Amino acid sequence: MGFLAARAVVGMETVVDGVYSRSISLKGLHGSVSIRNGAGDALEVELDFPDPVARLLALHGVGEWTAQYIALRQLRDLDGFPSGDVGLMRALEVLEGDRPTAPELSLRTEAWRPYRGYAAQLLWTSLSRAD
Repeated sequence: MGFLAARAVVGMETVVDGVYSRSISLKGLHGSVSIRNGAGDALEVELDFPDPVARLLALHGVGEWTAQYIALRQLRDLDGFPSGDVGLMRALEVLEGDRPTAPELSLRTEAWRPYRGYAAQLLWTSLSRAD
């Protein structure tokens, strides 16, 4: 059996080759984003998917926002940007006066590629500022 390749259950605890792991893999991704040994030490796992957002979108029940958010937060995709996020739209409204729609925000962020993830983080952080 390949490394957790047969595991397809979210949050399933398992022991593979003597290594305790909590698989956070999703059916169809054939990988895990968090592996811990018996002592609870985190082990780094490199995921190499040609297009993680497309693979996530192929899963039943996963939409654009979820796929982009997982790509950004869990798969460390620097270009992950959930353009339908209300917080991102609100941040631009606070900064510029007009609230963009999700399609408008998506179109605008094309110029920010391949670092839209940094822009998302900056916009979310701007909402917590007092000034």
